[in-house]
Amino acid sequence: MEKFLLSLLCLLTVGFAGQAETITFGNGLPSDWTKTGNTANQTRVSKKCLQLQKGASISTPQLANVTEISVELNISSNATTLTIAQSLDGTNWNTLKTINKSDCSTSEWKSFTVTPEGDTSNGIFFKLTSAAASYYISEFTYTTSTVSFPTDCAVPVFTIDGVEAAGENLTAYAGSKIAVSCATKDSKTVWSVAKGNDEIGT
Repeated sequence: MEKFLLSLLCLLTVGFAGQAETITFGNGLPSDWTKTGNTANQTRVSKKCLQLQKGASISTPQLANVTEISVELNISSNATTLTIAQSLDGTNWNTLKTINKSDCSTSEWKSFTVTPEGDTSNGIFFKLTSAAASYYISEFTYTTSTVSFPTDCAVPVFTIDGVEAAGENLTAYAGSKIAVSCATKDSKTVWSVAKGNDEIGT
C-alpha cells in the first residue's frame, strides 16, 4: 500500500508542460521566415495579416520540441487549398494537412491545429502553401513541451526511446516514448510513469 501511495503522489506532481509562442503577421513576414512566390500585407476582417497569393509558400525557421502548431486563416472567394507541410531537414517535405476552401470562411477567421510527426527534438520546419489566390494568415502558434520531475524524488531517471538520462528536467517531443522512474533518498524505486505507447505502472 505504501508503494502505491508514493507512486500516486509522484504521478500527481510530475508534469508534461507546454509552452506556446504566437507569431503575428501584422508587420509582414518575420525576418527569420522564408518565402517563395508573392505575398502582401493586408487587413482582412479587422485583422492585419499576410496574403498568400497563387502558389506562394512561407516557411518557419527551424523550431525544436514542437508538439503542435495552429494557424489562423481567412480566404478570398477564389481560394482552393492550403497545405501545411513539415520537414526535419529543411529539404524533404511531408504534407501534414490540406485545408480546403470549404473549411474556411471569407467573413471570419478560423483556427486549425496540426500535430507534427516524428522526433522534433533536433529541429523541424513548417511550410504553408496556397494553391490559388488567396489565403490570409494572421497568426501562427507553436507549442513546445518539457517534462518536470518532482523535487521530492532524489534520483530521477529518464528514458527516451530506450536512451537513459538523469536529471530533474528534460525536453520531450511529440510521438516519443518517455519513461520516468523515481527513487527515494534510500534508493528504493517507488514509481515509474511512461508516455506514448508505454504503460503507466510502478
